[in-house]
Amino acid sequence: MAIQEKKRSEIEDIYKWDLTPIYKNEEEFLKEYEEMKKEIKKIEIYNNHLLDNAETLYKALELDSDISRNVIVLSKVKNTPARFPRKAGMPSKEPLK
Repeated sequence: MAIQEKKRSEIEDIYKWDLTPIYKNEEEFLKEYEEMKKEIKKIEIYNNHLLDNAETLYKALELDSDISRNVIVLSKVKNTPARFPRKAGMPSKEPLK
């Protein structure tokens, strides 16, 4: 018997991770998601310059580390059957598509 995938809206809240300790709401998550896309582009300034000097290498590795840490959290949140508290009157929708 094949298991059918359910949409997030079809999963009871009891089986969804409460992400509010990480992000207060979906808007906060989406804001950080957009900011991280901008941060990823910053790493391009280090192309062909990593061996210029120790400081450049250090800054590139530091930025890469920060980006990697945040991307890991964001990707796990984005691919999780999650729930954020909904404000009264807020339309019900599929969070984090």
